[in-house]
Amino acid sequence: MPKVSVIIPTYNRADLVGHAIQSVLDQTYADWETIVVDDGSTDNTRNVVSAFTDHRIRYIYQDNAKLPGARNAGIRAGTGEYVAFLDSDDRFLPDKLERQVAALERHPEAGLVASGSIEVDSQGKPLRTLRPWLFQPQLTWQDWLYHCPFAPSDVLVQRDWLIRVGLFDVQQHYVEDWDLWLRMSFAGCPMLWEPATLCLRTVHEGSMVRNAAAMTAGMFRLLDKFFAQPDLPEAVRGDVPPGRRQRDASARG
Repeated sequence: MPKVSVIIPTYNRADLVGHAIQSVLDQTYADWETIVVDDGSTDNTRNVVSAFTDHRIRYIYQDNAKLPGARNAGIRAGTGEYVAFLDSDDRFLPDKLERQVAALERHPEAGLVASGSIEVDSQGKPLRTLRPWLFQPQLTWQDWLYHCPFAPSDVLVQRDWLIRVGLFDVQQHYVEDWDLWLRMSFAGCPMLWEPATLCLRTVHEGSMVRNAAAMTAGMFRLLDKFFAQPDLPEAVRGDVPPGRRQRDASARG
């Protein structure tokens, strides 16, 4: 049984998914399996993945279920103690898994370790380096109410914590990772930083991070869901972020 399950969800990215897979093959850490979840692609993604003959790589095709559903399918199919997510337009740097596995081994009480990344354009040109631990050193649930400092490709997670909180919310089509990390943190999952840039994250015209309106709507949905919990302690209800308070006041008009 491998130590790490790397989940690569993909949809019509035959031109990119091969680079993501190769970045896993190039890892200095070898005890992994990679599960490519093809979420209903209509291009030649299957052929691209099939060209890789390493027995640690598995391919799953499913009808389109959107990103949260594709990631959940990969989690359920995997067997590793740890789970890493790799978007099909991103790439791991060679020591990504080695460093993050070592961090969780040093801190077995932690359920998630995160690192920084380098944003690149569609041609691979570096745009900026992200070191989020510098401005958000703590990863408590209160911090998660205000900001999501990293992307799925930046983390390594204990599988047990994913199962405990119910995986990704398949109705949360944007900021679904932020929603998951908030739920994990509020459930008591300790999180830590491995302060290094370990991933290349592609920013391109079709990137979801540029869809500001949908991202904002997704953010409000996750906060509405969080604060609607019937058993939420009264002290927690007082931590409503200012932006949500302003929106609620406007709605009451």
